[in-house]
Amino acid sequence: MSTATANPATGREMISRPYLLDAAAAAAYLVAIERPRRRAPEANIHNDDAAARKAGFRAPIAAGEQTYAVMANFLVDSFGIEFLRGGRLEAALIKPVFYGDGFLGAPAR
Repeated sequence: MSTATANPATGREMISRPYLLDAAAAAAYLVAIERPRRRAPEANIHNDDAAARKAGFRAPIAAGEQTYAVMANFLVDSFGIEFLRGGRLEAALIKPVFYGDGFLGAPAR
């Protein structure tokens, strides 16, 4: 059950429990969105070191959709199913989330 208020103040900081986004979580996400499998996954910035480096990243990065899904899960955990019925999430993903980073790119503790 959520302890958050139904209408939190604008700008209120909310902190989630830790969520580690690692290669296993990314692989599970890929399997979930690729079923039924329509094509073999291509090497890309989300699953291949060389492709990520070629694109300017130090390592593969989480898919934006996966990062967004983690944020949505946090909001449902905080506000309950009512968030899905009338809540709104608007986000700008301003830096990459690398595997091993904590929720929203903060180092996992």
